[in-house]
Amino acid sequence: MDESSFICAICLEIADEAVETNCCHHLFCERCLNGMLERPCPHCRKNLKVEVAHFARRIIGNMMVECKHSGCELKISRSELEQHQSKCEHRLYTCPSKTCVFSGSKRNFATHLCEAHQTEVVNNAEKCFLTDEQKTSTKDRIRKTTNKYGRSARLGESGKYYCAGRLDINYRYCSCCDAHCGPTNGCNCSGCMELDIAARQLPRHWYVNRQGATARRSKENGRMYCGRRVLVGTPGCDGYCGPENGPNCQSCAILDSQIATRYA
Repeated sequence: MDESSFICAICLEIADEAVETNCCHHLFCERCLNGMLERPCPHCRKNLKVEVAHFARRIIGNMMVECKHSGCELKISRSELEQHQSKCEHRLYTCPSKTCVFSGSKRNFATHLCEAHQTEVVNNAEKCFLTDEQKTSTKDRIRKTTNKYGRSARLGESGKYYCAGRLDINYRYCSCCDAHCGPTNGCNCSGCMELDIAARQLPRHWYVNRQGATARRSKENGRMYCGRRVLVGTPGCDGYCGPENGPNCQSCAILDSQIATRYA
């Protein structure tokens, strides 16, 4: 069958994740029609209704194409192309750092990361070894999850995880709450703190204060700041908690007082 029969009427390329209109039965890429479902059909101008073009998708998926990576001459079906290109030995990797212009093979890219960005690689290495269960539980903000103490935890009003258990052995150092992990707001135990960190994918030396805001220690004066505009009207302050100097909000001030005890 002629490939021209499977051209998207908008981008004029082979339809990706093909859908078909009920009005004029033309094929489109699913992404090309995103945001247009409230408008008339771009081809015949009638009321637009679409459905998945299953038969067309099977034919398009079996079409043979060449890998786009320079130096790779492999021909493969379109349905297998994306998986191949993600592992292709000829793929060029670009450094994600905004201040870096490196581009090279997988082996050279790995060497570059270890040599030029050693600190970032070490600080984020543990994220690479999360189990599928851990990845799912920290991305799904509705489901229950379990902290390292085996207690069920849920998101509270502050956006932090809470299990309602005691605040570990460090509860004796907490003077701002009832020494329990939530169950809806306030301080949480170290097991739920780790869930907070994993869910937000925070690097080392970042914290989450009792109001659920991420915070870090200023290199200028050593105080904790979350950067929120919660200090409007405070003398000697621009209204923001930090981010580098000046007064900090009450929640970050509590972090200051507990950094050497509860958070040690």
